[in-house]
Formats: sequence, structure tokens, C-alpha cells
Amino acid sequence: MKTLVARRTVLSCFSRRVWMLLLLSQVVGMSVAADTEAKRLSETATAASPIRAVWVECQSAELRSRKNCEKLIDQLRETNVDDIFVEVRSMGDAYYRSDLAPMAASLPEDFPDPLGAILQLAHQQHARPLRVHAVLNVLRLYNDSFPLPPAKQHLLKTHPDWLSRDSLGNARDKDRNSYLDPGVPDVQDYLASVALELVKRYPLDGVHFAGLRYPGLEMDWGYNSAALRQFRRETGFMQGTPAKEAENWAQWRADQLTRLLECLAAAARQTSATLVVSVSALASGSPPDPKTTSTPDYRRALQDWPLWGRSGLVDWIVLEDYHEQETEQKEFVQWIDHARKEKGKARLIVGVSGVRNLDSAVLMQLRLALAHEADGVLLYSYQKPAVNIATSNSFLELLGRTVFSPTYVLPPFINEAILSQASAQPVENVADAGKPLNLPPPLPLPEPELIPETVSETDIQVSASRALLGLDKLTPLEPRQGKGWRAAQVVEETLDLKNVPPPPEPDFLGSGWLRVKMKNGTSFVGQKVGSGDETSVFQTRKFGVKLTLRNSQILEAKPYGLPR
Repeated sequence: MKTLVARRTVLSCFSRRVWMLLLLSQVVGMSVAADTEAKRLSETATAASPIRAVWVECQSAELRSRKNCEKLIDQLRETNVDDIFVEVRSMGDAYYRSDLAPMAASLPEDFPDPLGAILQLAHQQHARPLRVHAVLNVLRLYNDSFPLPPAKQHLLKTHPDWLSRDSLGNARDKDRNSYLDPGVPDVQDYLASVALELVKRYPLDGVHFAGLRYPGLEMDWGYNSAALRQFRRETGFMQGTPAKEAENWAQWRADQLTRLLECLAAAARQTSATLVVSVSALASGSPPDPKTTSTPDYRRALQDWPLWGRSGLVDWIVLEDYHEQETEQKEFVQWIDHARKEKGKARLIVGVSGVRNLDSAVLMQLRLALAHEADGVLLYSYQKPAVNIATSNSFLELLGRTVFSPTYVLPPFINEAILSQASAQPVENVADAGKPLNLPPPLPLPEPELIPETVSETDIQVSASRALLGLDKLTPLEPRQGKGWRAAQVVEETLDLKNVPPPPEPDFLGSGWLRVKMKNGTSFVGQKVGSGDETSVFQTRKFGVKLTLRNSQILEAKPYGLPR
């Protein structure tokens, strides 16, 4: 009922200032050609294709010159990235041309529009187009430790009355950040106008709203005087200042975030029905556990992102699954499973933190996310792809050849038993998570020939599977150092992972060879040697291993004539 009340009042964010939005709608018109191009790019993101995305931080050299933007786009194309999440609003400022927010202080005066340059480069007709999502850090306004002072027209100076405050009246958190208060009606109007101006001015493929939560996890923010007046007006509360954990006060503040997101999403979709609206979802700590009464962090931040997915407010949920592989692998996997159940109609994109993990751990988490059937992955960030490397390192090239490759699919022999081991394994059994990869990677291996008499097919499947998840290395095969060992490496890097239990070992071989085409574009030649209710088992000709595949992911299987 409380959520319904919030829905009924959402239109007020436009009705209060409808004249302002109508005026902004005339600022800049988007051309028909640009809209058509955005639609074409958006439609390439089909539900069958995993999203491969990278986050680009704004306070970096990449956004300070045209040349640097060109290098950025070239690198991301080589890495086979499809979607770029570019920060364009970090602290109440703009990394684009805006009449509503001051130009970011870190931008040079001769390059005031990095977003425009990135869009032009990403949408070039002669190269593979990339989808660009503009990232707005919605509520963070400023950090007092930032070396440059805010501009005269910055909201910190023009509207200090919009700042959120804690129950003691402080307007800065422990990290010296200040925030806009989502419970202030004028704040909602202003932020909606910012989103509308952005989509009117640029042919974006998506708009991403980050930081849409209250500061901290103590439910102690939102005590702006205007927000308190609005709370009393809407609820009839007349008992002084509400306690931070009072149920009606907590629910009202959570509703303000939902109301603000409704305003933002409606504004973002004004120019294009195909534009992707996404939001960052907090996934710190442990996910909800029905066996305990603990409150998950996202609820303590008053961020009801499961509601946002179920109600269709957003198209994508970007899960901030920023856990350390070495110590928090169990939480990393559990959050993915929880989000899959709670995301509703939205697609689930799992964010992996290079800021907190070594390169080997980042690669492992990207694979695990896809193994747990996420709709895509996002690397945070381009500037810090892993703790132990820089952007120019060949790690990004490795990602381009493996998990970010459009033809790359994970091995099929990772079954539920092995995945469950990965979820429950203590840190000391995760062999590769605490060690950096040996980069640059070696040259591509020649096509192997598996010799069954030397290395058994079962050994390859189990050993490569466990190595993929970091449970151990390819120790059973390493002493041989023969073609079977090489086959295990190639199988690990080229075949498809499906989270299905292995079927019983068949005691027969099929009568003929088939060319099997998958819906993801890959194909192989093999014999069908078994089947289950929803799976088929093939013995491949090239590698001599058995693949367990979901029938729903097989496009066709036709007879294949082998040369005599």
C-alpha cells in the first residue's frame, strides 16, 4: 500500500514544474537520423547475446582530449566491448555541454565536451559501432577533499538548502562527501530536467543512474528541513523529528528514491523508446538469508532495487558485486543468484571490480557470472581493470580473446557439482585467485589432437573445469605436457559452459556425424551420443570430448558428410 501511495504521487515531479520541462524540450531537437542510428544500435543487444561492458571513470586522462578519446574507443573495440558506461556527472558537474550544470573543473577549456567526442567515435559508420551509456551519479554533489573548488554556479553554492543531512544536522559524511536530498521536491524536478536535457542533446544508447541511495548504511540521512516538511505533509506525522529507523520514516525515504527514479526514467525515455535505462544496485555485505533476521545493506541504504526491476522501471540492473575473490567468492556468487530471482523484467548485468581484485580473480569472476546465467558482465573499470596492472597491460587484450570475445563461450563440462564447490570453497583452495596472471599471454596454441590412450577425456573435463573456477590447476595433466594438456587449455578457452548436471555416461555412439549450430553463432561437428529431458550430449570430432548442451540453445543439427 505504501508503494502504491508513492506511485500515485509520482506525477507530481512533473506537474509541479511542467512548464520547465516543456521549455527544456525546446532546447535542442534530436535529428531523425540520430534517433534511427540509436535505435539500430540498441536493437543489436538481443536477449541471447551476453552484454560485454566496461565502465569509464570521468576523472581521468581518457576524457581530457580528442586523442585520448580515440585511444579509448580503439582499445575498447579491440577488447570486443559492446557497451561503454561513461561517467558524465560525478559531483554535480557535467562532462558534456549543459545549461543546467557547470562544466567539470578537471576538463580543459579547449575540450569541454568529451561525451560528444566519444559518441561520434563510438557510432562511426566505418567501424564496429559501440553502445554508449551516459552515467549520472545522481545524488553525490561534492567532496571537500577535491583539489579544485566548485564553480560559482555549482549547486553547493546556489542551493545549499537542497543538501541532505543526518539526524545531527551534518551535511558531510565521514568521507567528506555532500549529497542532494531526494526527499526535496525541487531536487527531483532539477534532476529530471538534467536527464531530459542530456537525452535531448545527445544520441545516447542508454542512461545509467548511479548512487541512487542514501549515504551510509545506518538509515541516518534524509533530515533536510524541506524533506521533513514534505514527509509530515504526506503522512500526517506530527511527533517532532522521526527516529532514523521509524518504519514510516524509513519507508517514506525509500519511496522518495523510487519516485525520483520514476521521474528520471520518464525523462530519459522522452526522445527514444529504445533507449536503455539502467541503475546501479548495491550488493555489499551478504544477500538476504531467510534463516536470519539480518537486513541486507541495500535495504539499510533505503534502495529497493528489486522493486525497480519487478515494476519495469529500468531495463537493466547493474549489480555492484564488488567482492574480493580471495575472501568473498561465496558472497559474489550468492548475490548473483539472489539478483536473478529478484530482478523481475530487467536484464541482470554483473559488475566485477578490478579495483579490488588481481587480474586472475577478475577473469574468474567474469566467468563465474556468466556461468550463473547473468545477462552480461561489466568490468569496473577501464582505468583500473585489476589491482596489479595498468590500462595499457595486455590483460584487456586477453579479455578480448576470451570472455569478451563474441565467439567465446565457456566450457560445457562445468556442472552444478563443480559450481557448488566453487561457491563453498574456502580461500586456501582457490589456487589462482591470489596470484597474478602471467601476462602478456602466450601466442595462440596450434590446433590440438587429443590422444585418448595418453590422456582420458574425463581427466580433461574435470581438470579443466576445476582450473577454470580456480579450484586447482591442471595438475593431473601437467606432468605429461603432451597434446592432451594442450587440448585441455584449448577446450577451456573455446567451448561452452552450461550450468546443467552431467548426463549418465552413454554406452553407444550415434550412427552419423552432425554439424551442430548454436544460437550464439558457434558450431562444431560431432555425434549425438546421449540426451536428457532438456539436454543433448555430443562427442566432438575435433577435440574428442563430450559436450552437454541445453536443447534451447541449439539452432540446428544437420548431417555432415566427412571426406573419405
